Amino acid sequence: MFEFRLLVIIFVELDLCHEIFYMKEEIKIGIIVGKGVGKELSIIFKDFLTYYAQKKYNYQKDVKIKFFEHEGAFDTYGSLKGLEPLRIKQQSEKDVKVLKQLLEEWAKEGVQTVFRTSINAESLYELRRDLNAVKVFNVTTRAKGGEKGNEILIIRDEMQGYYTNENYQYNPLTESISFTGNFKKANFEKLIRYSQEYADQTLGKENYMVWIVYKFHLFANILEKWVTEIDPNLKFYQPDTGLSEFFDYMNDPKKQAKHLVLITSNEVGDIIYEFVTERFRLGHKNELYSKNIYLHDSLNKPIIYQTVHGSADDIEGKGTVNPLATLRIVADILQNSLGIAKFRGSMELAIADVQSQSSVTENVGGTKKTKEMLGEIEYQLNLNLKEIYSEI
Repeated sequence: MFEFRLLVIIFVELDLCHEIFYMKEEIKIGIIVGKGVGKELSIIFKDFLTYYAQKKYNYQKDVKIKFFEHEGAFDTYGSLKGLEPLRIKQQSEKDVKVLKQLLEEWAKEGVQTVFRTSINAESLYELRRDLNAVKVFNVTTRAKGGEKGNEILIIRDEMQGYYTNENYQYNPLTESISFTGNFKKANFEKLIRYSQEYADQTLGKENYMVWIVYKFHLFANILEKWVTEIDPNLKFYQPDTGLSEFFDYMNDPKKQAKHLVLITSNEVGDIIYEFVTERFRLGHKNELYSKNIYLHDSLNKPIIYQTVHGSADDIEGKGTVNPLATLRIVADILQNSLGIAKFRGSMELAIADVQSQSSVTENVGGTKKTKEMLGEIEYQLNLNLKEIYSEI
């Protein structure tokens, strides 16, 4: 038994209907590590994924997990803080070049799942822009009696907009920043088609409505024109109106005749994420994770899992990092890609049990080291899993 063992889950993420891994003899997973606590989290990720995958399937056949890893660690906000702006820009561009090459090479090797810890945001947004990224998550509404309601599928556009500015220039004499950015009809078409295809698979054809929320009154209404040409049946909202309609949909069951697909600019998506996290009591965002899908033609729509929290450079090597976001990623992969049914629910119960006893790390109000916290959750997890899998 290795020392780091645990898994946990968050229902907010979706199974993206990729090929089921347990039908393969070899599972291929990429790992991208940022500085700070990135290395510590990558070890936990590898150990838990390998252990529970092999524990589940070793009675059927040997499951080999092949990890693809970059030798070094990428810069983070903390590692670059304090450098001159030009140095930060140069290092960010260097990291993006390496990351793009990695993902393209891994795509040729058949890697469709990637785990990533926190890296510098400037590098990340440029990477997402160039590789046509979208962020996908969903929530389920609940009726007054507690029964399951509709699905809300939220897709954030990470390939264009304010976050994806390019060619920015900083003028220290005038203390000003200038930059350029792009919106492209081709990007909107790629985004909308992907969203509709995915919704067809997960929600059922003609069983959902699509709203698009952008600041489209700018740029001579060209964005609205593009969307109408792509699909005239879509509803296009300004952020204020779109958010108002979204809140009404969430609160009024009469308006929930169909599931909702909400396509948003990245800026609007930031606001909605905070609202949804609080409304559905998903937990502290430092314990959550997200999924990106890169739609660029050079790749094969890989799922990029990432922890929502930062690089936590100040606690690097102290053994106090909160592992929950990383372990929730492992749980998602085990259940949705390896087909281990009920794993996520078992992990939620284990986590809830440990949290109720305050057996957590210092940054969430406890006194435990990471190793101790993982040990206690592992113990409870295995008790839960025994009811499902006798071999664990």
